[in-house]
Amino acid sequence: MLPSEAAIISVASVSAIFFFLPNDFWKDPNPINSYWAGFSAADACIEKRQNNHYSYHLFLGMEDKIHIQRFIYDCGHTGKIEQRKTSSRGKISSACGVRINNDKWGLDLKTVFNLEPNKTYRLGCPNLGGDYLHLCWLIGYTCGDGCIKYNPQGFPSISYVSSSRSVLEWIKNITERLFPYKLRNRQNNITKDSVYNSWHYVINGIQAAIMIDYLRHFPIPKLIRKWEKPFILRLIEEKYKAKWPHLFEQFNKENTVKIPLISPIQVL
Repeated sequence: MLPSEAAIISVASVSAIFFFLPNDFWKDPNPINSYWAGFSAADACIEKRQNNHYSYHLFLGMEDKIHIQRFIYDCGHTGKIEQRKTSSRGKISSACGVRINNDKWGLDLKTVFNLEPNKTYRLGCPNLGGDYLHLCWLIGYTCGDGCIKYNPQGFPSISYVSSSRSVLEWIKNITERLFPYKLRNRQNNITKDSVYNSWHYVINGIQAAIMIDYLRHFPIPKLIRKWEKPFILRLIEEKYKAKWPHLFEQFNKENTVKIPLISPIQVL
């Protein structure tokens, strides 16, 4: 990569360290940056400093270090992974991640993906011009602030939490439009947790089963530990596909968002 194609950033240390960072990673929506935009909407921090420059921070638990490595690979960043201690609700743990100072990133994340500083209570919905990219964004958001689990009542569920009701309204609208399959005519409602001042939305049963079975095959760098849980996949195969195969067949027939045959990414 030539210097003209990247931002050259100096990091102060014992001696100056230089690394390259492509400026235009977020410029044009594609499956990879749409996924990371959704993940960033959940887990990243975008900071506008006092000098009006932007910083992007993404830190995860040490168990997800390989996901940070995946992000670095995808965006072309050549800096080192940082490690630090974090505290949440009185519990101290280790985290790893990256801090990237780049004004172009801050502007593109706002303009293209509707992500801006202080996003906790004003997180905006994506508008990427197509359902395939929107589903890539949704997978990223699910990896960050979603939970895929086996419900005690015996069915799979996908649950979301956010301080932004509008984002959950967006998730509700796109999932009910693209995955309108339910065994009972029950409305999934968005509820509020007054203790933590957040909103919750849950997708259950056959609708969740079809979503998981479909979205886990997208050729993007999603968290395997969330999308490939053996007991969830076994439940889908042995219960839902065996008992209601016609609904999966109906989805495959009616679905207009097709997964590309060739993966747009390389395996690390």
